[in-house]
Amino acid sequence: METTKNVIHVTGSIKEREKDVEIKGVMHYHLLINNISVIHASGVEASTIPEELFCAIRYGDNEGLGEPISGLESGNPIELQGVYIDKNHAYPSIGNPGDPVLHFTHHPVGFVIYNGKRYE
Repeated sequence: METTKNVIHVTGSIKEREKDVEIKGVMHYHLLINNISVIHASGVEASTIPEELFCAIRYGDNEGLGEPISGLESGNPIELQGVYIDKNHAYPSIGNPGDPVLHFTHHPVGFVIYNGKRYE
């Protein structure tokens, strides 16, 4: 998959933190993010980004975030950059029935800022 297409940088609130999921030996946070505000969008029109997204954040290996995100809880603000997949192209997966998705929220494309700390 092309990881430089449809890159968005957003802020929002963690509506729900689902149980962490192990996929092919790699851990992922599964979050539902709402109150989305677009800071920047490349390859996609900012006005088409919905106010709620599903976000899977890979962590704990050399392809995802290098370390777990400390204190990740529902109700808290979060800032993210990653690849946006609209509802028409997202596919149902563990934790996501088919909502729009933000993924690749790690190097080389994305990042997460939580409680003032940047994770890549």
